[in-house]
This record gives sequence, structure tokens and C-alpha cells, in this order.
Amino acid sequence: MYKDYEYWYKENKNLLEHLEHHNSMIYDRYSDIFTVLNYVKDLDPKYIDNDLEIIFDEGFAYIYDRISFLKTYIHDNFIGDIHAFLKYEELISYYLFLEDIMDVYEREEMDLDTIKEPFSNMQDKIMNIVNSRKEYDQDVIDEFEQMVNALIPSGKDIITVPEIFTRVYEEIVIKKGQEGIE
Repeated sequence: MYKDYEYWYKENKNLLEHLEHHNSMIYDRYSDIFTVLNYVKDLDPKYIDNDLEIIFDEGFAYIYDRISFLKTYIHDNFIGDIHAFLKYEELISYYLFLEDIMDVYEREEMDLDTIKEPFSNMQDKIMNIVNSRKEYDQDVIDEFEQMVNALIPSGKDIITVPEIFTRVYEEIVIKKGQEGIE
């Protein structure tokens, strides 16, 4: 699995470095996942327990899916022009955020039917704006936020995969600090 990840990472390195270079919010959203995956991949195998294997497998499957979507979307809808794509990355990031919430609902066996249609409608609106290269402003994002907040039960803690990996990353940093690892 680690070799598959290394190969995949090399294959996608140009896109990832380009996103990072442009301070992409999408890259920033996924950076902790890459950090954790690289950390586990580089560990001596004797230190990789079942939990780390599961973390790695889940993280790789997730990032593989999301980056594949981005690559295809940039290629098909922006003819590979990442700079044109970046003008709409906030909307695409929100599209992916909605996907993440639906994944949480599915993973936690929550009632996905309560959000599926409204989320799909928001995603359609996002794709309509992006695909037609329409101008948009923060009001569009704010409208989506209000809709999401109205649909998610208050007090329900929704933790997406990127948020899980931020927590894992923080644990690794703490562990490294305690062990004096550089």
C-alpha cells in the first residue's frame, strides 16, 4: 500500500505542488492528510500498528478519490488551466465539503435522506456557476452555509475526514515532541 501511495503521489506531484504554490484553500484543507500519510509511510514498519494501518488506508483512499475528482474536473472543465480553476476553488472546495458531510452521514448511519436533495441542489448550483464561469461573491457561500446549518441538527458533531486527519496530525506532533523526534 505504501508503494502504491508513493507512486500515486509522484504521479500527482505537479498538481499538488502547483496548488500548494498558489496557497490553494483546497491544498490547505488536505495538507494534514498528506503529512500524516507521509509520516506513516516513512515509519519503520515495526512501529506501524493496526491503528496506523487503518489511518493510512482510509486517508489514502480518501485523498485518492478527492484528487482524482479535482484532476478530472480541472482537465475536463478548465482544459488543464489551474489558474482559471483557482478563481472558482472556493466553490469547488465547498462542493467537496458537502461531499464530506454526506460521507459523515453515511459513515455514522445518520438519515442521509434529510440532506441528500438539498445538498445535491447546492452542488448543482455550484457546478452551474463554475461551468458557466459566472461571477459569484461571498453571499453565495453565506447562503450555502445558512442552508447547511439549518439542515444539520444542532449539537450534532460532524467531523469530516480532513478534520479527523488534523486531529491525527496534532497527535503526531505531540508524540514527536514527547519523544524528541525531529
